[in-house]
Amino acid sequence: MLQASDATLDDFDGHEGCNEILNVTRPDIVRTVHEGYLEAKGWTCVTTNTFGANLSNLGEYGLSGRIAELSEAGARIAREAADQWSSQGARAGCSAPWGREPAADPRPTRFADLRDAYQLGAAGLISGGPMRSSSRPARTCSRPRPPSSAPGGR
Repeated sequence: MLQASDATLDDFDGHEGCNEILNVTRPDIVRTVHEGYLEAKGWTCVTTNTFGANLSNLGEYGLSGRIAELSEAGARIAREAADQWSSQGARAGCSAPWGREPAADPRPTRFADLRDAYQLGAAGLISGGPMRSSSRPARTCSRPRPPSSAPGGR
Protein backbone atom coordinates (compact mmCIF):
# COMPACT_ATOMS: atom_id res chain seq x y z
CA MET A 1 0.00 0.00 0.00
CA LEU A 2 2.91 2.35 0.68
CA GLN A 3 4.45 1.63 -2.70
CA ALA A 4 1.06 2.17 -4.37
CA SER A 5 0.66 5.58 -2.73
CA ASP A 6 1.32 8.87 -4.47
CA ALA A 7 4.74 9.19 -2.77
CA THR A 8 7.41 10.78 -4.94
CA LEU A 9 11.17 10.33 -4.89
CA ASP A 10 11.31 13.57 -2.89
CA ASP A 11 8.92 12.04 -0.35
CA PHE A 12 11.38 9.17 -0.03
CA ASP A 13 14.09 11.79 0.56
CA GLY A 14 15.90 10.42 -2.49
CA HIS A 15 15.94 6.88 -1.04
CA GLU A 16 13.60 5.13 -3.46
CA GLY A 17 11.87 2.16 -1.87
CA CYS A 18 12.88 2.96 1.71
CA ASN A 19 9.41 2.82 3.20
CA GLU A 20 10.64 3.61 6.70
CA ILE A 21 11.75 7.12 5.66
CA LEU A 22 8.07 7.90 5.03
CA ASN A 23 7.58 7.77 8.81
CA VAL A 24 9.25 11.18 8.98
CA THR A 25 8.79 12.63 5.50
CA ARG A 26 5.16 11.60 4.85
CA PRO A 27 3.57 10.32 8.07
CA ASP A 28 0.19 11.12 6.50
CA ILE A 29 0.69 8.34 3.94
CA VAL A 30 1.69 5.83 6.62
CA ARG A 31 -1.25 6.86 8.79
CA THR A 32 -3.64 6.42 5.83
CA VAL A 33 -2.43 2.83 5.40
CA HIS A 34 -3.05 2.12 9.11
CA GLU A 35 -6.49 3.68 8.93
CA GLY A 36 -7.31 1.63 5.84
CA TYR A 37 -6.69 -1.57 7.78
CA LEU A 38 -8.60 -0.36 10.82
CA GLU A 39 -11.56 0.66 8.66
CA ALA A 40 -11.70 -2.80 7.09
CA LYS A 41 -14.30 -4.88 8.86
CA GLY A 42 -12.71 -7.27 11.32
CA TRP A 43 -9.21 -5.80 11.53
CA THR A 44 -8.23 -4.76 15.04
CA CYS A 45 -4.48 -4.46 14.73
CA VAL A 46 -1.93 -2.42 12.82
CA THR A 47 1.81 -2.97 12.78
CA THR A 48 4.43 -0.30 12.64
CA ASN A 49 6.11 0.69 9.39
CA THR A 50 9.46 -0.42 10.81
CA PHE A 51 10.12 -3.81 9.24
CA GLY A 52 13.19 -2.42 7.46
CA ALA A 53 14.34 -0.16 10.31
CA ASN A 54 17.43 -2.25 10.88
CA LEU A 55 21.16 -2.09 10.26
CA SER A 56 21.13 -4.05 7.02
CA ASN A 57 18.25 -2.33 5.28
CA LEU A 58 18.93 1.23 6.37
CA GLY A 59 22.65 0.67 5.91
CA GLU A 60 22.05 0.05 2.20
CA TYR A 61 20.52 3.53 2.01
CA GLY A 62 23.23 5.13 4.17
CA LEU A 63 20.65 5.69 6.90
CA SER A 64 21.80 3.32 9.64
CA GLY A 65 22.28 6.29 11.97
CA ARG A 66 18.51 6.91 11.85
CA ILE A 67 17.29 3.53 13.15
CA ALA A 68 15.96 4.91 16.45
CA GLU A 69 14.39 7.99 14.83
CA LEU A 70 12.55 6.04 12.13
CA SER A 71 11.46 3.34 14.60
CA GLU A 72 10.11 5.90 17.03
CA ALA A 73 8.24 7.77 14.30
CA GLY A 74 6.74 4.53 12.97
CA ALA A 75 5.61 3.47 16.44
CA ARG A 76 4.09 6.88 17.12
CA ILE A 77 2.07 6.83 13.88
CA ALA A 78 0.74 3.31 14.53
CA ARG A 79 -0.06 4.15 18.15
CA GLU A 80 -1.96 7.31 17.16
CA ALA A 81 -3.96 5.45 14.52
CA ALA A 82 -4.84 2.66 16.96
CA ASP A 83 -5.75 5.19 19.65
CA GLN A 84 -8.31 6.71 17.29
CA TRP A 85 -9.94 3.29 16.99
CA SER A 86 -9.38 2.11 20.57
CA SER A 87 -13.10 2.20 21.37
CA GLN A 88 -13.46 -0.57 18.79
CA GLY A 89 -10.63 -2.62 20.28
CA ALA A 90 -7.82 -1.51 17.96
CA ARG A 91 -4.25 -2.22 19.00
CA ALA A 92 -0.84 -1.34 17.63
CA GLY A 93 1.98 -3.84 17.34
CA CYS A 94 5.51 -3.55 16.09
CA SER A 95 7.59 -5.02 13.34
CA ALA A 96 10.79 -5.72 15.20
CA PRO A 97 13.96 -4.28 13.68
CA TRP A 98 15.51 -7.62 12.75
CA GLY A 99 18.12 -7.65 10.06
CA ARG A 100 20.93 -9.36 8.28
CA GLU A 101 24.40 -8.20 7.42
CA PRO A 102 24.39 -5.14 5.17
CA ALA A 103 24.79 -6.36 1.59
CA ALA A 104 26.62 -3.21 0.50
CA ASP A 105 29.45 -3.85 2.98
CA PRO A 106 31.73 -6.79 2.04
CA ARG A 107 33.10 -6.97 5.59
CA PRO A 108 31.28 -9.16 8.11
CA THR A 109 29.14 -7.22 10.56
CA ARG A 110 30.24 -7.52 14.15
CA PHE A 111 27.75 -8.96 16.61
CA ALA A 112 28.13 -5.85 18.79
CA ASP A 113 27.06 -3.65 15.86
CA LEU A 114 23.97 -5.76 15.22
CA ARG A 115 23.15 -5.79 18.94
CA ASP A 116 23.56 -2.04 19.23
CA ALA A 117 21.42 -1.42 16.15
CA TYR A 118 18.71 -3.73 17.47
CA GLN A 119 18.74 -1.89 20.81
CA LEU A 120 18.38 1.44 19.01
CA GLY A 121 15.40 0.15 17.06
CA ALA A 122 13.76 -1.32 20.14
CA ALA A 123 14.33 1.91 22.09
CA GLY A 124 12.72 3.87 19.26
CA LEU A 125 9.68 1.57 19.21
CA ILE A 126 9.29 1.93 22.97
CA SER A 127 9.67 5.72 22.82
CA GLY A 128 7.03 5.96 20.10
CA GLY A 129 4.35 4.31 22.20
CA PRO A 130 3.45 1.12 24.00
CA MET A 131 4.01 -1.68 21.51
CA ARG A 132 3.74 -5.42 21.48
CA SER A 133 6.80 -7.38 20.47
CA SER A 134 6.46 -9.23 17.18
CA SER A 135 8.50 -12.08 18.63
CA ARG A 136 5.32 -13.51 20.14
CA PRO A 137 1.79 -13.37 18.78
CA ALA A 138 -0.43 -10.55 20.00
CA ARG A 139 -3.63 -12.33 21.01
CA THR A 140 -5.63 -9.11 20.98
CA CYS A 141 -5.17 -8.61 17.24
CA SER A 142 -7.37 -10.26 14.68
CA ARG A 143 -8.16 -10.13 11.01
CA PRO A 144 -11.24 -11.16 9.13
CA ARG A 145 -11.65 -14.83 8.36
CA PRO A 146 -12.47 -15.85 4.81
CA PRO A 147 -15.97 -17.19 4.24
CA SER A 148 -16.22 -20.96 4.56
CA SER A 149 -16.74 -21.16 0.79
CA ALA A 150 -13.44 -19.37 0.08
CA PRO A 151 -10.22 -21.32 -0.49
CA GLY A 152 -8.67 -21.89 2.91
CA GLY A 153 -12.00 -21.04 4.61
CA ARG A 154 -13.29 -22.93 7.61
